[in-house]
Amino acid sequence: MNRVLNWFRRRKLETDLDRELSYHLDRRVSDLIHSGIPEPEARRRAALELGGATQVREEVRDIWLTRWLRDFVYDLRFSARSFLRSPSFTATAVLSLALGIGATTAIYSLVDQIILHALPVDHPERLVLIDWKGFQMAETFGTDNLMSYPICRDLQQQKEFFDGVFCRAATTINLSTSGEPRLTAVELVSGTYFSVLGVTPALGRLLTIDDDQVPGSSPVVVLSYDFWKNQFGSAQDIVGRKVLVNQHPMTVVGVSAPTFHGIDVGEVPSLWIPAVMSAKAIPGFNGMLDRRTRWMQILGRLRQDVSLTEAQAGLQPWFKAMLDEDTRRADFPKVSAEWRQRFLASTLALIPAPQGHSVLRSNLARPLWVLFVATAVLLALACLNVAGLFLARGSARHREISTRLALGASRGRIGRQLLADSVLLACAGGLLGVAMA
Repeated sequence: MNRVLNWFRRRKLETDLDRELSYHLDRRVSDLIHSGIPEPEARRRAALELGGATQVREEVRDIWLTRWLRDFVYDLRFSARSFLRSPSFTATAVLSLALGIGATTAIYSLVDQIILHALPVDHPERLVLIDWKGFQMAETFGTDNLMSYPICRDLQQQKEFFDGVFCRAATTINLSTSGEPRLTAVELVSGTYFSVLGVTPALGRLLTIDDDQVPGSSPVVVLSYDFWKNQFGSAQDIVGRKVLVNQHPMTVVGVSAPTFHGIDVGEVPSLWIPAVMSAKAIPGFNGMLDRRTRWMQILGRLRQDVSLTEAQAGLQPWFKAMLDEDTRRADFPKVSAEWRQRFLASTLALIPAPQGHSVLRSNLARPLWVLFVATAVLLALACLNVAGLFLARGSARHREISTRLALGASRGRIGRQLLADSVLLACAGGLLGVAMA
């Protein structure tokens, strides 16, 4: 490490070395003169005794610096001068690499953010989406993977398999803060939402199970950090303020962590509202307690000692019993025996959800992977193009390389120079590509 650091302070070290050499040379000359030797002869003898100044400097530099590092930097300098003398070759090679790297980087960034990036929550690898597979006697409000709020409450009791279960439903409201109402994205969530995810507040408190008891009893909201910052100017007195949700007053109780933006890529909520306030947030909706109104996604955090397979298998008996009980309810639809059997044949599936759940991800996953493969092929073609340019350039440099070999350069030394050419060009193309991305 010291040798690497010495490279960055080599000018000071060179100055100190020159002073040290001059001191020793002058001292030896003085000693020889005092012994009766004339000054010219004394200087000659002192120089011979100490060795050539250039050789001494090289030996000391080898102690200060790793020789290969120093030589490689010299090779990079030579490569830079060589490329400047061939602007057409340099521009073509750098642009080829930049286009390939830039396109690949841009698409990979999208793939990472939409498909691969895990949620910024505690142990996202243990999150699962709980999905009903099969026939449902239910009214659906929204996309797939939906179940009713009462089923979420039932699943919260399955502590043998889960550390916690929560449900959420995305919607839009007319929100008034200080002026005209505007359409705002929100999430209706159970009181276990933040605790299961392990999200902490930036200000105030978050929603808890106490906010999720009686329908209409908890007119409170939690603001997202970005919404608090942009809409309220990061006001420190935001807790306790009133906002109007579809003209219904609700109290701000807290602000979420700055790194948390919900669990749905592409649908970032501005605030979270307790699910028990669904009638206020969704005008005309009265199906919160209806077991056959599908409107919420249910997610859970598996216990550390329970695998996904074990949990899925263990939940089936409970789920079958729940289905059988549903068919015995007085409000169960009057259907044929065939349809009843199809309903009873339904199963519960657990889907890994470390990245949360997103309709955008489901819709874009395949096109994004196709684009990523296409840009990877483009990058490979760009590399082949640059390799061809280097081969053509190598033929033009045959005379230079032959001269170097004739002067005593080893094949390893020539290879290192060619490696320096490749490294410098790759760095230039990479930097330009990242800038383009």
